[in-house]
Amino acid sequence: MHHNEFANKDLRVYLDGSAIEGRVGTAAVLMQDREVKDKLRFYLGKDSEHMIYEGEIVGMILVVELLRRAGGEGASMVLGVDNQAVIRGTKLFNSQPGHYLMDIFHNDLRTLLSSDNGRKLVVRWTPGHINIPGNKKANESAKRVAKGDITEADQLPTSLQMSQSTSTPLPISKSSTLQIFRSKIK
Repeated sequence: MHHNEFANKDLRVYLDGSAIEGRVGTAAVLMQDREVKDKLRFYLGKDSEHMIYEGEIVGMILVVELLRRAGGEGASMVLGVDNQAVIRGTKLFNSQPGHYLMDIFHNDLRTLLSSDNGRKLVVRWTPGHINIPGNKKANESAKRVAKGDITEADQLPTSLQMSQSTSTPLPISKSSTLQIFRSKIK
């Protein structure tokens, strides 16, 4: 599908995960034309405890919430993701890094796309940094998380509300822990 076709869908959402200044965050934006109509930002934790891959999956959870809030019964919806590993991960049902997050995404998506509302979601790879406005806005928004600019917990999907508070963070990533351990050994 060419970008022109992609841009003409009813609801377009983009996401991006980012690690800056030792912090991992993610953002999702809902676009109409070239303007951001809604957005959500989430802080996962330190980069010593979380991977950008997890941030991208959390971004997909945020996208589902944006689409739920936008309504659009019978609308065609397109999700632009700039991480091919995350797109492939949506089809896996075996244990992978961040799998519990993918389970949350699948459960939220099933609710959004219930058979009686006529909605369809197309997931498309959007190469980063090639001037796709929604992808650029998601990237900018994800970088703001490092500066503490996050969405209030009550605006987040229920599955992430407790995690946004500092008292109940997301579980530490096994992959991130192993990566740090290996770098210390070297």
